[in-house]
Amino acid sequence: MTTRAGSNNGASPNGSPVNIPDRLMRGENVASRSRDDIDHWLGAYTELLTFKDGLLRDMETGMQALSRTASAEIQELDVNLIVAQRARYLRRLEFWKVRKAEGGTAV
Repeated sequence: MTTRAGSNNGASPNGSPVNIPDRLMRGENVASRSRDDIDHWLGAYTELLTFKDGLLRDMETGMQALSRTASAEIQELDVNLIVAQRARYLRRLEFWKVRKAEGGTAV
């Protein structure tokens, strides 16, 4: 089954959102000013960025052993997807850093 670009609200055929540049994670509430929420999302996005950075390093190393064709395919699809995900995580992390600087409230 094929889907057209732009259909499925940026979700992959299995329903997983992959191309929604500013989507929030499940449970993330941008209206929250709770210190606990702020700290939770700062930690979550920091973890995700660390994980994606590790993936990118490992992929770069692994791609060196591949043919140009295979390496180009991985760069075009996989690496670019992870870079886009990383950019989203960084935007969300910055959002929560600003929210923390504004002063969260105790729960």
